[in-house]
Amino acid sequence: MLTDGVETTDDERRVPGTRGQLTRQKLLDQTRNLLDQNGFRGLRVADIAREAGTSPATFYQYFGDIEDALLALLEQLVADVDTQLHAVAERYRATPSAEELESFANELSAGFVEVWAKHRSLIRVVELQAGEAEARLKDVRRTLLNGVNDSLEAILASFGRTADEARPASFVLVAMLANVAAHQEGMISAGVERDALISAMADQLVSAMKVKA
Repeated sequence: MLTDGVETTDDERRVPGTRGQLTRQKLLDQTRNLLDQNGFRGLRVADIAREAGTSPATFYQYFGDIEDALLALLEQLVADVDTQLHAVAERYRATPSAEELESFANELSAGFVEVWAKHRSLIRVVELQAGEAEARLKDVRRTLLNGVNDSLEAILASFGRTADEARPASFVLVAMLANVAAHQEGMISAGVERDALISAMADQLVSAMKVKA
């Protein structure tokens, strides 16, 4: 977990009840909405509280500052990466057949597109603001895709890549998938259909994973 659990920020460090949990989630939802609309630099506690129908004082009951709210949202991003990306790669960790390789490549490519579309503004914060942020945010940037890299490295090795080949290849392939997913809006607006984009990503993945002659 990125945070130490859901507690209030007062001296009692209470665990919120059902109503408090709902209020906290409203604040997170509006943090995400305003992040999408205005970007990181445009986030203000007063605006978040107003959109959530509460007060800045209530915001500070649950979060020490805006970065704490972002870290709570990042827990949701990490969970999606684990279930939609890492879990897919782990399922195919043993050598897949040709048919399974295509399924794996399509599932992983679609997962990147879906996760990056859902969390695009939050990922942008991780990429652009991590250099100025505290250690927890930097840790997210550094470790977010480690599990995917490790699993893909194992799959590459199972297809005959040496250790010296598999590790850098896994990093390059994951970086390719993440970069394409990050720029999907521009590509789609240029006339590339989403399914065609996923198919092209998967084709590159399958081609790169075959044993080199």
